[in-house]
Amino acid sequence: MRPTPALRRPLLALAAGSAALLLAGGVLPGAPTAGTARAQADDASTLQAKRDNLAKLLRPITLDVTDQRLEDVITFITDFTGAQIEARYIDDRSPEGLDPESLITIDARNMSTLRLLELVVEQAARDSFDGATWQFTPWGSVEVGLKSTLNRRQRVQIYDISDLLLVLPDYEDAPEIDLQSVLQSSQGGGGGQSPFDDSGGEDDEERDLEERRNNVIDLIQSIVEPDQWQANGGDGGSIRIYQNALVVRAADYMHRQIDGYSFWPSRSQAVSGVGARRYVSFTLDTGIGTVDGFENVPVLIDGGG
Repeated sequence: MRPTPALRRPLLALAAGSAALLLAGGVLPGAPTAGTARAQADDASTLQAKRDNLAKLLRPITLDVTDQRLEDVITFITDFTGAQIEARYIDDRSPEGLDPESLITIDARNMSTLRLLELVVEQAARDSFDGATWQFTPWGSVEVGLKSTLNRRQRVQIYDISDLLLVLPDYEDAPEIDLQSVLQSSQGGGGGQSPFDDSGGEDDEERDLEERRNNVIDLIQSIVEPDQWQANGGDGGSIRIYQNALVVRAADYMHRQIDGYSFWPSRSQAVSGVGARRYVSFTLDTGIGTVDGFENVPVLIDGGG
């Protein structure tokens, strides 16, 4: 199943709001400030860290272990890939988390290390109510743990859904001509009354639009981590509607299932589902991948005759 089209156009209101704030502070829009430049640099470095860590985790691996400690397996994956992985274990300060002593038995043959990591943490959380997964931290490292633990770190994302709400007109409900009213008006000498009966048209359109908005929200909450939404009794995220945009506050792993990652080529992302489970898989894009041990070397060509 391919990802639902979408939800990729930025909301222009955010840019307008930012400009208004700059004007209120006495700074011309577009004029760089130290704070703005620093924030842009931080965003660029964070995106680069996410790309690097994801690329490292897409390295193929073959691993066959029996009854090995979870902590040892994750340490091996970290050393093998060089990716920044932060595992959320149970300790004195965190009563909720993965048990580092959980025993892992797995036979992985030439699969991506990211998929192996997913299988390992899922196996470690087999006795947990809501399971485990991974997500990116705000600084770009990979965080693995129970979903209840990852839910503590949420971010707000705005999705423009105008294209999903658009309905092409079919013109089946053409206005009706009331000939009786036209004849009465002409006999009485009056005028000005329209012969078309279009009562209730705008109200019906507004109700249809509201229903389509709610259908989009219901669809997301039914296929993307259904148990984690506040509307379904969870604590992983919530959705509000503003005009034709969704304002979603949720954990990163839930945003990933809605729209993937914008910093990764869309052609290298795929969405699939098994029952109520939804998976987003990634492949390494040759445009951003590198091969260890190789570098570009200039080549001299002798064009002599």
